[in-house]
Amino acid sequence: MSEWNADRELEVACRVGCLTNFERALEEGGDVDADGGSPLFIAIMNHHRHIVEALVQRDANVSCFLTKTALKKLKTTEQKINALMEGAPPPVEEDLEEPPDAED
Repeated sequence: MSEWNADRELEVACRVGCLTNFERALEEGGDVDADGGSPLFIAIMNHHRHIVEALVQRDANVSCFLTKTALKKLKTTEQKINALMEGAPPPVEEDLEEPPDAED
C-alpha cells in the first residue's frame, strides 16, 4: 500500500472538488501533473470546472487531453478550460425512485 502524500491529497481534492484541500496539497508539494495528468483527468471526469481552471492556471499539462492542432486554435485559458470540459462524460443522474418490492 502506498503512503499518503501531497500528490494523493491533490487527487482527492480534484475528485471531490475541494479548493481548500487543493491549495493545501499544492503548498505541501503536490504536482499538478502527477501520474501523467491524473489531477486534471479526475477533475474533468467529476465535472469540477473550478478545479480544472485552477489546474490550468497553475500550468497543468493540457496537451495530454487536447491535440496540438486544438491547442493552437485555443488562445485563452477560458477556451482551453471549455475544450477540456467538453471531454467530460455526461453527469450520471441518480435514480431517486425506490426499488420495487420483492413481492411485485
